[in-house]
Amino acid sequence: MQGTHDTEGQCIVKTHAGFTLVELLATIAVATILLGIATPSFIEFSRKTRITTYTNDFIATMNFARSEAIRRGATVTICHTDDETTCSGTWSDGWLVFTDKNGNGTIDTTDKDEILRTHERFSSGYSLGTNATFANNIIYGPDGAANDIGVFAVCHDSETKGARAIIVTRLRPRTATDTDGDGIPNKDSGNIASCTNP
Repeated sequence: MQGTHDTEGQCIVKTHAGFTLVELLATIAVATILLGIATPSFIEFSRKTRITTYTNDFIATMNFARSEAIRRGATVTICHTDDETTCSGTWSDGWLVFTDKNGNGTIDTTDKDEILRTHERFSSGYSLGTNATFANNIIYGPDGAANDIGVFAVCHDSETKGARAIIVTRLRPRTATDTDGDGIPNKDSGNIASCTNP
């Protein structure tokens, strides 16, 4: 505290507002504890959100391919791609939708197949896996029916718990539910087996 005198000679006391070192350290300690509690919850929320987004993107892609096949009266195919121009890589690398004039499941430059939509690769740690049925592609005929039935799984770090699964039927795909409440999505025969071959 510092003192000054007014015009009448009385002492005026001035105080300086601020934090003491102890108060500052206590504040930092409380902030650190709160951050430690909030960070895992935020990371888990972010992970769930991204898995849901990827799942919804893939379902939207299948619905788009199906509707385009019906609208055009032609075969439309979805295949995985790592360069957004050819059928290559894995499903986690991204995918593309294209008109498949000869219905062979690959893009043919001689047939002038047209790329209708692409999707970028998944972020590191996230994956899209499927069983052998759709190892390379999903083909929708002019009637809007898929060439087969199967299951896809969207996972983080190959964990089935917290994953999302997509059931591909001949007509409309659907999101699998966790019917037994164990955190693992169920297909018709029970829990998905793995992220690479659900």
